[in-house]
Amino acid sequence: GSADDAFLTKIATDTSGEFKNAPTSDFVCEFQRVRGLIANTTPGPCTAKNVQPNQTNQFAVNVPASQAQVTFSSSWTGSDIAMSLVSPSGRVIDRSTSASDVTHDLGATFEAYAITNPEAGDWQVKLFGLDVPPQGEDAVFNSVSIPKPPDPPTETPTPTPTRPTTATSTTRALRTHTPVPPTAAPPSATAPVQAAAPPQP
Repeated sequence: GSADDAFLTKIATDTSGEFKNAPTSDFVCEFQRVRGLIANTTPGPCTAKNVQPNQTNQFAVNVPASQAQVTFSSSWTGSDIAMSLVSPSGRVIDRSTSASDVTHDLGATFEAYAITNPEAGDWQVKLFGLDVPPQGEDAVFNSVSIPKPPDPPTETPTPTPTRPTTATSTTRALRTHTPVPPTAAPPSATAPVQAAAPPQP
């Protein structure tokens, strides 16, 4: 509509954002682009898929491994084009799905599915012409996936350097006393010696 582009540009600049005047037909692509900017990833290209009345336009979208969320979006001018999904394992997700990992948004001219922790591999996207004019209608399709944040580094305990255990032993000088066995005392030199008695006459 009639927006004050200068004022909106100032708000965006002051908050480190950006301003863009997008036509209504580009809303789905712009929302996906914003999702990609927030997640620091690049959304897939916006492509127009022609959908005929009561017919299905089916194509595959590859979802990489380790994604936190993937969003599939489609928009059209003024008909009703029903989008449904088939996961790589065969799970069907459509307008009747009610699950904790699926968020579904449906408006008059758009539809979107956000899948939390999606399966990796090729997802089948089906666009069915539920209420479109006889000549068919183009649906603008886009998808964006948000990778899981990297796991926080796990701390591996680093071995603390250990000091070599030096024995602080005190060396004692041992005095060994070996008793000497008693031996026969040598004859004393000072022992009195009796003189031989003189012979009797």
